Amino acid sequence: MIKAFLSHSSKDKEHYVRNVANWLGKENIIYDEFTFEEGERTLDQIMEGLGESELFVLFISNSALESEWVKKEITESKKLLDEGKILKIFPIIIDNSINHEDQRIPDWLRKDYNLQPITRARTAASRIKNHLYKISWQKHPKLAKISSLFVGRNDKLEEFEERINDYTKKKPTVIFASGLIGVGRRSFLSKALIKCNIQKKSNHTLCYIFRQK
Repeated sequence: MIKAFLSHSSKDKEHYVRNVANWLGKENIIYDEFTFEEGERTLDQIMEGLGESELFVLFISNSALESEWVKKEITESKKLLDEGKILKIFPIIIDNSINHEDQRIPDWLRKDYNLQPITRARTAASRIKNHLYKISWQKHPKLAKISSLFVGRNDKLEEFEERINDYTKKKPTVIFASGLIGVGRRSFLSKALIKCNIQKKSNHTLCYIFRQK
């Protein structure tokens, strides 16, 4: 199974990383609270966890940049990436006091990656899922073929989910998808609503309207 390793400071668990982990699900990640026995997190176990992961997710904060554990995980992830064992590194800034110019961030991360803040844990979980999907398609091309309808639409799905989960705005009561017949409006809406846990709710109705010319 494709897994993501969540590299973080323990100080960022409560307000951010634990929420991401819960949304992703324990079967999809290497995360200390799910993977290691309490009080038994060792360097060997961390290295083993990294070796079982295809995606390395780095939650960048002041605490993380000061953590010796995180520093070791970053170093090992780069080695595994160069060896082709880790397929992607996804760094996320979760601390408003940190920017991409912070000299504590390794040069190769600052130069090779677009380091941007993601303040919402839900958004981070969504983007990590998208990376896991892409890695799965990369390793299993048949899955990519099956999912080809949504290749190129991940950004739209992400925009949809971000808007639904934006608590600074009123919840939408009606959602429209327009386009030519056969373009995939119904499939897109069904996938988007299921992804946001909307379609399963009994007080929501999915209605399709067709206009003939």
